Amino acid sequence: MSEQEESLESLEIRSAAWYRKKLKYAEILYEVDGEAHIATITLNRPEKMNAMNHLLRAELFHALKHADLDAEVCSVNTYHNTLRWLLLTVSKHPG
Repeated sequence: MSEQEESLESLEIRSAAWYRKKLKYAEILYEVDGEAHIATITLNRPEKMNAMNHLLRAELFHALKHADLDAEVCSVNTYHNTLRWLLLTVSKHPG
């Protein structure tokens, strides 16, 4: 983790620039494949079967917005591999 990464709980949302900050997520995993320009967001609450809670929702929203603002990311895949699952694929065209 870089020194600039903070947890979601330690920040207040003040402007759109906040979404450009990297965060230390507790409920999701966020990875970017720079060569393929794909961000992958994995829900990471296996003990609760990835049931949505306030923190998971906030982290998911932040990660999606962060990926949207990242010029290097053209596609976002969101999923988890439990009985409940979500597959969300979002593509954007560079421009």
